[in-house]
This record gives sequence, structure tokens and C-alpha cells, in this order.
Amino acid sequence: MSAYRPGILGVVFGLAIVGTACAADRPDEVMMLPIRTLVQFMASPPASPISGVFASTDVVIVENFAPYIYIGPSAVTRWERGFRGHVANGDLSELKVKFGEPQDFSRDGNRVYFALPTTWTGRSRRERFKETGVWSFVLVRFNDAWHVLAYAWGVMELQSPAKPVP
Repeated sequence: MSAYRPGILGVVFGLAIVGTACAADRPDEVMMLPIRTLVQFMASPPASPISGVFASTDVVIVENFAPYIYIGPSAVTRWERGFRGHVANGDLSELKVKFGEPQDFSRDGNRVYFALPTTWTGRSRRERFKETGVWSFVLVRFNDAWHVLAYAWGVMELQSPAKPVP
């Protein structure tokens, strides 16, 4: 009696099912695109306003710079103005980012939620710093693209000459 051996189509189909199950546990590259664009903007703000990253309405942003919450029709404009001020004051420069593995991914129709462990490095008032935290995102799919509907930034650890970590 010969043992069953799946043909190449069976193997490919099996791998596709496993790949799909794994992909459902985390944001895919298309979902990460607005976040990568946001990071690029933050690392080197261009003269032009940020576009294509945020949803067109109902955006909520929670940040660690005043006024800390940006909500309402002008949320993105006010956040951008605040962030540019942060950079212009010398509070931030030479920003680089490193992402950890996304956590707690879930999807409901055209919305997804996930937490993204994030480490920022750079300079704040000429002093080197390393800030580790979690960026929580809600993305919404509109016109075949994902946009940031909400994000919240929370620092878990800050290392700088002024605030060394024990």
C-alpha cells in the first residue's frame, strides 16, 4: 500500500493557507504604508503639508507634546503645526525609528487596530536620546488605501543625558 503524498498543488495550497493565517495576525505592508510615510515626514518634515496619511475626518491623535490631544476637523493641521514647532525649537533632530513586532492586531471590516512597539533615536536640544514606547493605531480603508484614523503614542522608557535609565 502506498502512502498518500500530496501533489505540488496540494503543497502550494497548504502553504497558502498557512501564509494567509500568519498574515492575518499582523498589518501587511499596504497597511504599514501610511505609518512609514508618517515616520518619513517626522524624520524630515518637508515644506509641504503631510498628505495621504490621515483619514479625511474624525482623526484623533494623542501625543506627548502640548496640547497632547488633537481631535476634530483641524486635528491633523494642528498636530502638524505642533510637530513642526517641536522640530523648529530644536526639540527634535536626526530622528530615526525602529519598529518591533506588531501586537494585538485585529480587523473589523475596513478598520484595523494594532500596537506597534517603537524606538525613536535622535537628538533633543543637541543631546542624544533614545525613546522606547508603543504606538497604537486605528487605520481605516478608504478608496483602496489605508489611512490613519487615530494614533496614540506612549513612552515606556526614555534614555538621555538628562534622564538616564537606571
